[in-house]
Amino acid sequence: MDVEIEDDKPPPYVQYDSSDASIKWVKAGQALCQASRNILGELRCTSVKYLAVALALSLMATLVAFTVLLLQRFELSSKEDHLRSTDLPDVTELRLLAAVDNSIIVSRQRPQAHFDYYLVSIAEDDDLQHSSNQMSTTGSCANCTIIHPDQTRVTFTNLKECATVNITIRVHRNGPPKHTSRGVGLQGIFIPGREPDPPRNITMVPTSTSRTQLQWDHPDKVAAVILAYNVKICRTFGKCTQTDNLDNCTEYMTSEASLTFNSTEDTVYCILVTGKVRCGIDEINTRTAVVEIRTPIVVLPDVTNLRLVSVSPNSFTAAWTKPKVNFDYYWIEVIDVNDGMSLTPGTVGSCVNGSIIHPDQTQVTCSQLQPCSKMNFRVRTHIIGPPAHTSYGVSLYDILIPASVRPEVTNLQLGIADEEIFVLKWERPQACFDYYAIEVIDENTNERIAVTCNNGDVVKPYQTRVTCEQIKMCANVTIRVKTHTGGPPERSSTGATLRHVLLEGKVQPEVTNLQLGAVDADTFSLKWERPKDCFGYYTVEVRDESTNETRAVTCNNGDVIKPDQMTVTCEQIETCANVTIRVRTHTRGRPERSSTGSVLKRVLLQGKAPPEPTNLKLVSAKGGDFTATFQVQPECIENRYHYVGDASKDGRDVLPYRICNLRDLAFNLKELTCTGIEACDKVDLKIWTNGKEEPHSLSLVPAILRSINVRGNC
Repeated sequence: MDVEIEDDKPPPYVQYDSSDASIKWVKAGQALCQASRNILGELRCTSVKYLAVALALSLMATLVAFTVLLLQRFELSSKEDHLRSTDLPDVTELRLLAAVDNSIIVSRQRPQAHFDYYLVSIAEDDDLQHSSNQMSTTGSCANCTIIHPDQTRVTFTNLKECATVNITIRVHRNGPPKHTSRGVGLQGIFIPGREPDPPRNITMVPTSTSRTQLQWDHPDKVAAVILAYNVKICRTFGKCTQTDNLDNCTEYMTSEASLTFNSTEDTVYCILVTGKVRCGIDEINTRTAVVEIRTPIVVLPDVTNLRLVSVSPNSFTAAWTKPKVNFDYYWIEVIDVNDGMSLTPGTVGSCVNGSIIHPDQTQVTCSQLQPCSKMNFRVRTHIIGPPAHTSYGVSLYDILIPASVRPEVTNLQLGIADEEIFVLKWERPQACFDYYAIEVIDENTNERIAVTCNNGDVVKPYQTRVTCEQIKMCANVTIRVKTHTGGPPERSSTGATLRHVLLEGKVQPEVTNLQLGAVDADTFSLKWERPKDCFGYYTVEVRDESTNETRAVTCNNGDVIKPDQMTVTCEQIETCANVTIRVRTHTRGRPERSSTGSVLKRVLLQGKAPPEPTNLKLVSAKGGDFTATFQVQPECIENRYHYVGDASKDGRDVLPYRICNLRDLAFNLKELTCTGIEACDKVDLKIWTNGKEEPHSLSLVPAILRSINVRGNC
């Protein structure tokens, strides 16, 4: 409590006695003590002197000290009895002039008597009985306010707001003897309150993806009772202030210092919280607390498209795509996994664990790394909060920091090689790398040949031997084994090399563009383009398409057809036939290997002799005539041939004039009728194929019907 005097004299020293047992001193204690010595005299300062004497006497004996103390108390008790024995007149017309905020103004009329000062005591209404009892017993008014005797109007400030107080004024004379009046009081003075402070420390806690809890602290220095809080939540605003145009708002009332509302993740809200308090019989509002908040993301998304941009002998650079949410920073971690491939343990270098990266940054370079160490890199997004959130994180694993010099294998050799596989072996380098790469290059075309090694798996650094599938076609090749380190950029060594390696391949090479050349009665010729791959010689095969049997032919005069030959002449087959001609390549060895062969199908070769009639059947035999049917090869029924009938008995010709008539019955079915057989009994009937062109040639074997009974010209 402070006191304000209404004239130019210095204000007296004021203290306030409250029911909460706390005493608030407005002026310094030294000044009050000085004023007390001037006014109260022996009452307090003499006590101090006695106390000093008592302390000195305590050095002599404890018993003497207790005796002095009892004497002092007896003297004080006598003085108090004397104070109560005589009354002074009290002030008159004590009035309350005003009660504003936390202060009151009172006035009174000075009594018509000589006195030294006023004693003023102020107590809360519920402390009245306690204060009266205290005054009646002490008589010294130890907690009173002292006011100059000439002051008739005074202002008391810093009183407890929203409280009801009682004020008592007494008149005091120092004496001797000392006298104090009985006192005059004002009861039930209500102290109005000022506008309370706003609520403090508004924070938020997400309870789910669609619910957020607001929390705040009670206002400071609120003497009144807080009844409730008004909470206004707005989603549309320019600036988050009370005077701004707020829109899309929702208001809530709550008796707690918290509120849970429906919310959207990562959304800005303007929050206004006002307390409603009771001050006596009045209800007033606190000042409004205003804060702009952004609701957090319950599950914070990670970056996407995390990738390595580059790797060098002492650093790597990683990049990513920023997530489309608001967050405070990236948190990156770099860990040296050192899985045993490194020559020496690595360090995390410039990117220590927990490094913080600005949210607008989408690339980072970590340097000062140890060559031949392996790193795991993780990037996570983070929100400071409250509450704080960190994403799960996205990682790049086993980033190998390459050696400054690219390592090479040594002592590269070709092991087993057959028609299915070939084997390579070497000695591994000492430096670090990720895997081996194997290249097979055709020396004729300088093109890379696709091969599968190690069953298609990566050839790991600890391997010193690998099995590869054979190349498809025989070739002279260069084999190169490289060490490879992942990137980006990818890094490969120059490679250890084996040159002029003959690999037979899985498949024998084939001739191309096979064609039939010149054909005559005795020979036919073939020509082709030779394959580029390696082999030993050619063979020619002729197969009759009607019987699927191989026709014996002699080509190249019976000599081996060498790889550099691209034409060959073969003898004709014996008789006309449609044939398939196949030219194969062969490779000598154990076992000897042959190609599938290049093929010419449905090739008509007329052969050295006319084709033989087949399926000869007797139709009739009457008198000296007979009629028979037979079949000829469809491809060989051109006008190059005619057919001759014959009859014989015991090897003697019995059809001297050979009067025969040939008739076509179907595409390859013919009928021959001959007359004038000069024999009786059983004869053998024969039909020959005869060439029309000079020199005339007969089929090698006729079609025969034996022992046919005829009655000819006997």
